[in-house]
Amino acid sequence: MEKRILLIVFIFIQSCIFYSCTNFNNDLGNNLYLWGDNNKYYQMVFCDDVNILGDLKGCTKIIPKDGEIGDFSEYINNYAKNDEWIILETNYIKYGKQNYDINLPIDTIFKRYWIVDKGFNSKVTTSKTIIDSKLIGPLNYVEFSNLLKVKNIKLHLKKAD
Repeated sequence: MEKRILLIVFIFIQSCIFYSCTNFNNDLGNNLYLWGDNNKYYQMVFCDDVNILGDLKGCTKIIPKDGEIGDFSEYINNYAKNDEWIILETNYIKYGKQNYDINLPIDTIFKRYWIVDKGFNSKVTTSKTIIDSKLIGPLNYVEFSNLLKVKNIKLHLKKAD
């Protein structure tokens, strides 16, 4: 009887560990994932391969775009998804010069909006194809709202967590 209880406890603990490891990344569909530190700084990546344990391989940043150069930082703040679309709101931080009178940098935070069309075959597409033809943005709020109406996208942004 004692061995059975120990076995049940062992299986429960292993299930909890497996669940916590595989759910670190939020699956957005079509090999797109919300990837981050489970606190604040999320990005969207496209992964070429996902093994049976849920490990992501060959991942490339979609948002923020790879190769952007400048004195800024961008991370996903809110998102929503369905089978056809992903909508995202990012915080884009433009770093300014240091203000030595108050010893703080002068930074500006902009809200930027993105729409991703998930109408692609994830087995044959590449991250470059997604960025070039399936990613719409960055948009301001008015452009974003109008495009949601035009494309009849009925999603509402929620906090990335």
